[in-house]
Order: sequence, then structure tokens, then C-alpha cells
Amino acid sequence: MDLHADHSQRVVVDASPTLQGLGPVPLERQEQGDHAQISVVAHAAGAEWSHAGVQLLEIIVVQGSLLIGEDTFGPQSYVRLLPGQVMELRTQIGCVLYENCRDWTETEDGSFALAGDRLDWRQGMVPGLKVTSLHEGLTKHTALVRWAPLTRFNPHTHVGGEEILVLEGIFRDEHGAYPAGTWIRSPHESSPTLHRIRRCHHSGKSRAPAGSSAEPVTPAFPSRLLECSFQPTGSGRTRLLKTDKSFL
Repeated sequence: MDLHADHSQRVVVDASPTLQGLGPVPLERQEQGDHAQISVVAHAAGAEWSHAGVQLLEIIVVQGSLLIGEDTFGPQSYVRLLPGQVMELRTQIGCVLYENCRDWTETEDGSFALAGDRLDWRQGMVPGLKVTSLHEGLTKHTALVRWAPLTRFNPHTHVGGEEILVLEGIFRDEHGAYPAGTWIRSPHESSPTLHRIRRCHHSGKSRAPAGSSAEPVTPAFPSRLLECSFQPTGSGRTRLLKTDKSFL
């Protein structure tokens, strides 16, 4: 059954129970299109599970640590597993993960992971904003964003829309304030007024139709975010970061 499958609608979901070990909390599910299944999942200490490799899987570590083989990936780590990449996953101390599983629609070099403590943070478009790109494809861009207190972003429009998951602190727009664990999806051509009132870290996802581009969004407190935006079809992919771990 579909859940929040209409991307013309603005959606806000409270997934904060996962931060206390409860859940999972489903965010989106599509029976059609790319058959996306997006959720925030709390895995208990000692948990082990497998990714079958049927669909693309994106993971962001929100809390705790994820083990892949002998490698440990803590908060802010990003894992991207392409179809055909079967992987055994586990956690010793427990973890909370943002998991986005969907059909694979773009050509990519291979699966990879980025350790959260080795990311390359760069100055954003406004003072108080730091950005690190995690993945950039033909139609999607994924990034983490940090907002310093009282940071405000320039007026802008989301071509294709955007999703944000607040990972830390408080994020605010013209509709209200969103604490850690809140998922916000804004529709195509929405024009939010964004600012951060307290340290905040969030993640997001956006989609743009062919021939259009999506602009990044920013909160107003020290914050971190994972942003996924969709670039014009045919615009060529640029990998902005070297991978820390490779599972090819």
C-alpha cells in the first residue's frame, strides 16, 4: 500500500521515536514508479541483517554505528549499495539508520561508503552554512549540511521538491520548528523560508524534472543535513568526494 506517494503534497512525519530505540517509522512507500521504501529504523545492539541486493539502498547513520565487514561507520556516515551488491550488515552498540531502498535508474561506478568522521566540509552559499556532498547523480544529489545558530538561507525555489530529515538540533521554516527525527518533504516549486534556531543536522532528498535544476536548502542553527536533489537529465555525474571504503 502506498504511503506519502503523492509528491505534489507537503508531508511532515515525526520519526523521533526511533531515536529512543522505537520504530521503525515509515516515511514513504510506492507501489509504482521507482518502488521506493523509505524509513528510519532503530537496530538494537547486536543486531545482524542482510541486504539482498535487489534494489539500490542508501543509508545514513543517524545514531550509533554500523558495521560492514571489519569497518565501522559512525554518525553522518553514508553507504550506497547498488543492485547486485549483497551485503551483511550488523551493529554492536545499536544504531538508527535512514534507509532508502528503491529501483536503480542511473548508471554508476559501484557501491561505496563514506565514513562520517572523514567528510570534506566546505563553505556553503551563506555564512554559517557548511556542506559536504555525498553523491551526485544525473537526477539526484545527496549532501549533508551544517547550520550555525541563527543562519538564514537566501530565498529560493525547489525545482522538483526536496526531502529533509533533521538529524540534530532544531530546523525552522515558515511553517514551524522541527526537532531531530522530523522528516519534511516539500513539493515541486515550493519556496520555503529557512532558518535554524538551534544547532541542527538534517538530511533531505529532492527531485527535478528533465531540463530543470534543484537548489539546496539551509536551516538557521548549527545543523547538519543530508540533502538529495535532482539535477537535469543528461547533465553528467560528478563525484565530489573520494570514497573512504569501497565495496565493488
